[in-house]
Amino acid sequence: MHFDAEIPGRTGRVHRSSNDVLLPAMMLFLIAGLLITWEGQRAGALFYVLVIVLMLLWPLWMTPKEILLFVPVLVMCIAAGVHFLWNIVPKTRSIVVRGLVLTVLLLPWFVGIRAKYGDTAWGPGFELQRFDRPYNQSNAMALTLGPGAAVPTREGPRPLFGHAYCLLGGGWRNFVRDQSRECRAMISHALTSGIPLMTVGRSTAFIIAVAAEQSFRTQDPPARFLPPDSPEIRTLVSPPGDSLMLVRQSLLHSRHPDRILRTLRSRLQTERVVVFDFSSTLRTIYQISPNSLEPIGNASAVLDLRTLERDWRRRP
Repeated sequence: MHFDAEIPGRTGRVHRSSNDVLLPAMMLFLIAGLLITWEGQRAGALFYVLVIVLMLLWPLWMTPKEILLFVPVLVMCIAAGVHFLWNIVPKTRSIVVRGLVLTVLLLPWFVGIRAKYGDTAWGPGFELQRFDRPYNQSNAMALTLGPGAAVPTREGPRPLFGHAYCLLGGGWRNFVRDQSRECRAMISHALTSGIPLMTVGRSTAFIIAVAAEQSFRTQDPPARFLPPDSPEIRTLVSPPGDSLMLVRQSLLHSRHPDRILRTLRSRLQTERVVVFDFSSTLRTIYQISPNSLEPIGNASAVLDLRTLERDWRRRP
């Protein structure tokens, strides 16, 4: 289940999921393991350093799953650090060191980092802002005894520390439940209004999954090969006979989006569609043509294709 588009692939930016490895406790154990290995066997320590450097560079040349290649060596180094800090430290300091280790292990579970960075919809808490929110250009971070800012990953939203409140306190469940409720409300609005449901950037898989819960089925296979700028159109039908047209149309990265919108209006034979997409996608459309959107939820709205086409043509 994907929640946002701003997850870099083979780029120079590190994926949020790398924080699973670079947690404070893991960094402490890693450094301790390197130091103790350096004291006893410098060749082994240099090997660990080489592996860690390669791991930190993996976003430049590898996909996320390929980081598993480095896991065995990291586990060995971290295990050496844990063994040293817990068992080998002199007894006079063992209570202090063990207390420090436990604090570093538990702190990220209960203390989060609230963050607001630029005009992003994610944060400052474990939440997703509406696409029609006031424009923000400031950055701010603060510690909180609770969940940190929500961060999009390919596996779903994760907090910037404060994990216990999301995993054990129901925060993650509520976040995903709200997304599903918004999707169901959007499907209901499309059925009631008799207009298609469209995505611009994201996959339709999440919508189809939620529609399947309402007994919708389709005989239309997903299109694998389409001409450039062509829409993928599928029809979902429920046992009572309700029909929902589902459209996926790439728009923002096209050279001539106004032409696509004109062609889409003709092909769908409608001026309005319900659009459900990444918050960043709807935010971009909102900045181009605020009058073309009637909000339904945080990342859904009724889109007037003619108004958007007109405002897009007026762009400098």
